[in-house]
Amino acid sequence: MEFAFYIRRKIVRTNKQLAPLWLRVGLGVCLSAWLLSGNVATAEELTLAAATKKTLSQNPSLNVYKLQDQAVQARRETAALRPAFDLGIEVENFAGAKAAQGFDEADITVSLSSVIELGSKRSARIAVMDSNSGVLRIELQAKALDVLGAMTSQFVSTLALKEQRSLVQQALVLANRTTTTVQE
Repeated sequence: MEFAFYIRRKIVRTNKQLAPLWLRVGLGVCLSAWLLSGNVATAEELTLAAATKKTLSQNPSLNVYKLQDQAVQARRETAALRPAFDLGIEVENFAGAKAAQGFDEADITVSLSSVIELGSKRSARIAVMDSNSGVLRIELQAKALDVLGAMTSQFVSTLALKEQRSLVQQALVLANRTTTTVQE
């Protein structure tokens, strides 16, 4: 509690020591003019086509669909498998008494079994996985359109702001010329 009070008191003291209003306004105008003059390092021009390409390849919400598609393809491969064979071995009466001791009198049963699928169930499972894959592709296309719509909207807004910046720069140049002319 004391520390917070000390910080608050310190801030109040520094506010009293601020530069006069005319100096602060002048520095703000100079900084704005410098920022608008284009002296700030800018990145290379980005076209809508390049932005679209980057958005489609690097957007995390679209990359999720690639992983989901891999999962659907793996489930399709599993659905395409035929039922497995089951090998069973049973040993009975191997621990008998005296004459029937050991494996001499033991009953050994070997079995091999598998499920017999009727009515083309395997092809139906594959068809379900194929339809899941189709649904996933349609969801991906819808999501891509949503993402591209948002990106295009932001791109247009950025271009509008850039054009507005250019107009402000021109107005600043005109204002400077007017000021120079009036001062002469």
